Amino acid sequence: MVLSANYWFMRSDQELVYVGDAGIVEDNGRSIRHGFDAGISWQPTSKLLFQANATYTHARSEDDGTYIPLEAPFTLAASARYKITNRLHATWFFQHLADRPADELWEHTAEGYVLNHLNISYNHERWILAVQVNNIFNVAWNETQFLTESQLRGESTSVEEIHYTPGAPINAKISFSYLF
Repeated sequence: MVLSANYWFMRSDQELVYVGDAGIVEDNGRSIRHGFDAGISWQPTSKLLFQANATYTHARSEDDGTYIPLEAPFTLAASARYKITNRLHATWFFQHLADRPADELWEHTAEGYVLNHLNISYNHERWILAVQVNNIFNVAWNETQFLTESQLRGESTSVEEIHYTPGAPINAKISFSYLF
């Protein structure tokens, strides 16, 4: 078993923010961040391996104490790998991204998500055949999220809302790798 943990601290004189509509980067003032990271890798048997990493982050503007938009306060990634035979392996992956502020006052929320994936692979000496199923529970999730003002033709005023790229639904892929 391997355990790891660390506390970290970062202070920045310039919190640079990309403004997509304008295609520029703006200085949003000073920021201060600190957090905790922890990990575990545990192999209870020769056939079974568990791994997990978690992060907690506290991020604020140093100037006025407001939130840093889209800074994730908590993440978790975990996996369990089972060696069915010497050549056949199955791995379950889990990933979580917590809800996070979409603006400085956290009046709008960029929604978090929990995803699960499964990978089964056959490892030959010279090649690997794998089947990967992503988002096995077919969770509806938003991948990229930004708080943006938009105005449609015919609307009298603009509306501030979360714009997003929908995350991929359940999907599977087969891969073949040749080793040389």
